Amino acid sequence: MSNILEVSQQQAIQALITKGWSVRHIARTLGINRRTVKRYADAAPKCTTQVITGPVPPDGPKCATQVITGSRSLCAGLREVIAPMLELGLSAQRI
Repeated sequence: MSNILEVSQQQAIQALITKGWSVRHIARTLGINRRTVKRYADAAPKCTTQVITGPVPPDGPKCATQVITGSRSLCAGLREVIAPMLELGLSAQRI
């Protein structure tokens, strides 16, 4: 016996936890010790990852990890000033 469950069993535990199954029910169904199931359930990430494109979203769940793609530069508001300088060939450091 090893100290670590197979990946398929770990994924099964995670899937059943997200479906709302109890630790006892998962342990009985998979034939794994209840404490082992609890250990893997506690190690599960509690937050979700959301991929959001575009501007910053309104206030959402506090626990969610958000990956925001798109223009998020602090210089976005100065685009009208920066663009002509770039056309002149100035580097970002000089601007």
